Amino acid sequence: MKKLNIKIGMMLSLIALAYFCGSNVNAQTLNSADERLKSIALLPNEKVHLHLDKPYYAAGDVIWLKAYVVDYSSNKPSSNSGVLHADLINGKNQLTKQLTLPIKGGTTWGSIELPDTLSEGNYRLRAYTNLMRNAGPNYFYDQNIKIGNSLNNNIYTQTTFSKDNTTTVKATIKITDKDKKPLAGSKFTYQIFLTDKKPLEGITNANANGEITLSFEEPKAAQSFNSYINLSTQLTNGFNVLKSIPIVLNNNNIDVQFLPEGGNLVGGLPCKIGIKAINGLGLGENITGTIVDNDGNEVTAFETLYLGMGNCFLTPDASKTYSAKVKHNGGVKTFPLPKVVASGYALAATALDSTKIDVKVLMSESLVNNGQLRLIGHRLGSVLFDIAIPTQRQISSVSIPRSKLPSGTIQLTLFDPQGKAAAERIVFNNNPQTYIALATEGLKNVYHTREKVDINLNATNDGLPTQGSLSVAITNLDAVNADENNESNLFSSLLVKSEAKGFIENVGAYFIGDAAINRERIDNLMLTQAWRNIDWAAAANTQKYQPEKGISIQGTVTTIGKKPVNKAKVTLLFPNNKMVIANTETDEKGSFKFDEIYLEDDNKFIVQAATPEGKKNVNVRLDKVTSEEIDVRKYPQEKDVNVTLMSYLSSSDAYFEQQMKSGFLERTNVLKTVDIVGKKITKEDMAAPHSLNLNGRGRADQVITEADLGMTPSLANFIAQGRVRGVADSAGYAISTRSKLDETGNIYHPVLSVSLDGMILQNLKLEDIPVANIESIEVITTPSLLTIYGTQVNDGLLVVSSKRGKSLTMADIYTPGLVASTLKGYTPTKQFYSPKYDVKTETADLRTTTYWNPQIFTDAKGLASFSFYNSDRKGKQRIVIEGIDADGNLARKVLTYEVK
Repeated sequence: MKKLNIKIGMMLSLIALAYFCGSNVNAQTLNSADERLKSIALLPNEKVHLHLDKPYYAAGDVIWLKAYVVDYSSNKPSSNSGVLHADLINGKNQLTKQLTLPIKGGTTWGSIELPDTLSEGNYRLRAYTNLMRNAGPNYFYDQNIKIGNSLNNNIYTQTTFSKDNTTTVKATIKITDKDKKPLAGSKFTYQIFLTDKKPLEGITNANANGEITLSFEEPKAAQSFNSYINLSTQLTNGFNVLKSIPIVLNNNNIDVQFLPEGGNLVGGLPCKIGIKAINGLGLGENITGTIVDNDGNEVTAFETLYLGMGNCFLTPDASKTYSAKVKHNGGVKTFPLPKVVASGYALAATALDSTKIDVKVLMSESLVNNGQLRLIGHRLGSVLFDIAIPTQRQISSVSIPRSKLPSGTIQLTLFDPQGKAAAERIVFNNNPQTYIALATEGLKNVYHTREKVDINLNATNDGLPTQGSLSVAITNLDAVNADENNESNLFSSLLVKSEAKGFIENVGAYFIGDAAINRERIDNLMLTQAWRNIDWAAAANTQKYQPEKGISIQGTVTTIGKKPVNKAKVTLLFPNNKMVIANTETDEKGSFKFDEIYLEDDNKFIVQAATPEGKKNVNVRLDKVTSEEIDVRKYPQEKDVNVTLMSYLSSSDAYFEQQMKSGFLERTNVLKTVDIVGKKITKEDMAAPHSLNLNGRGRADQVITEADLGMTPSLANFIAQGRVRGVADSAGYAISTRSKLDETGNIYHPVLSVSLDGMILQNLKLEDIPVANIESIEVITTPSLLTIYGTQVNDGLLVVSSKRGKSLTMADIYTPGLVASTLKGYTPTKQFYSPKYDVKTETADLRTTTYWNPQIFTDAKGLASFSFYNSDRKGKQRIVIEGIDADGNLARKVLTYEVK
């Protein structure tokens, strides 16, 4: 490891440096501290950022995204994980869409199509790898996104919540159409969900101004459930419209946290205290106040100046307790400060200088000359520096050059002479040497509509060309307003959000504007939302979730007595694809695994197993794949999303209308309530309405319906009664009544295959098919009807269709030596359509995303290029380029040009 040129001062003398490669720290401290470092495996070892084409969307849009997956400690593209999971979650904490994408070289890309029936509201897009699940959802990429809908939801709401001195909340909701005309006199059915239990329900009419008023008890602030109101009405054209409004209530409360730097207030040692104030909306609110001791004496005053964050200094007395008096809403609220410990260590960092980070180690007088300390700067166990701190005096100081540290959060941990973590501090480092400079050529200031734009890129790091992977998004600023302060970007995701907890306001602002001001603001963020006091002794070096190299299927083979079968022959088949994927053998524990399967969408599959001698009398069990639960995030909620996004929705509607006229988009027909008089029902509908018979439903030698089965106890019993032509029962298997000769000349009756909801299974016992779940059985024995199924079915087939909601293709079906299930494959990748106008066309082009390209790669000279055509939208265009190179250096560049 490269040694750092770190200056260490102790009063007027110098102390020796100690590095991870070798140190003067005593062996007890060294070994114990190293064991503590290993336990940091609990923390995430990967981070994710999603580059999105837009900050908000409309139903009918496509979310275009590129994912950057990096190693937590080095920021280099991760080689651990091969699968990325991305979830779109609505404001009710329900999963709306889910992506599974293959990761190559630390990157992947995909898209989420938003149906035009999607409800407007506050959504979250989270992304993670299986490895990241060890640390929990706090470390996932998680971005709040507003999605509006004016295609199938033509009413707009403007909501005001108010509360008097009681706990009663009054909601006043003004309801208009798209043209802002009040829906006066309209009848609304409402549901008020205050908890996850039964809602309050009722019916009300809008007044002459289109307003309705609802009253209810204030939801409990501590609950994790997001409260909301559902409104539904039938418009004059007969269509039903549903609106969902989150209950966003500013209860005029304020919560203030006081967080000692390093972890503890130590008697007699000066301490910086981080301050974070949050109002009832979950947003930072600036405050003023004083800190007083238990005798009421004012010790110091404080003030927060940015998003409710700030700091103050206090030298506490161990014999006293302290509290903060905060001025708020014309009154004063009191908050207790942490208890003062009588003796201990303190760790103070000053990160306001652009060239260095200054660190001070302080200790109580009773700890002087009590062995050596160890100050380690690290990131997830990757040690950046390791310094021996003597204890001859109470204060030691260290200067760490920023240029020798990576960009992002650095965890400083002070270990006591016994190797226990005594104090910790998170600091942020912004090192320009870890960024990629992107120079552009060929971009003009002004273009015409439909004119071709050619852009050349030159990527360098520290003055040298660099090879990297980039993505570019171009939007029309007249349609899509940019908010760089709140915009999630590569720097904020990988360098800040992955470490700090909770919702971070104006996260993009820390990388824009005055650098000195930003250093002060981000240090206050580190003092508060990145503050920690880790219980190292409780940390464990275990990982429940392992990295996924690809989609896999794994399980175990055991005897009927549940003993593992070693070297069992296991075959994986995908019947619908008519192919064998792989063969393998079990290990001594009976375990098998088929890894790195590349299939898209959902695929039914079969795993067959037999002993080394070929006997199929074994049990096959698949390992259950557990999906990540949806955690509750308390992001600030927008009450009326359609109103907020009205300008964008207007632009989107024009684009969607043009797309529908061109045949590129189909609008979902939302039907109004009608009375169905009658429908002609065909013989095939009655026989097998949900059949997946490849010949066509009902095209079989015999069709057995649910009515035919009646109260039959089992399918084997039904066949044994001779009620199925050409089929008999033999020891619970369906066999053909036609005899055949085997290779030795012996007569036998072949076992029929069974198709369960389209999945073809061999040697399936009839008793494993619950009769109560069967809707129909189509019996096929005629060779001409079997031909379509290929060589896998020669002697006959039972096409079994289950009742809706009673699928028979999952783990319900069990037969010795075989198991059937469904594999969720990768999400298919969609191509962004960018028209070429080298030939004239009259079709209007009103794209809001002018261009999206997730696959731009710079060569060995750092060069890359891309080109596209402008749309018919005039105005300013915004180009956002993000990317990463193999060394983990990050790139982001924002450009603009005009279209006239």
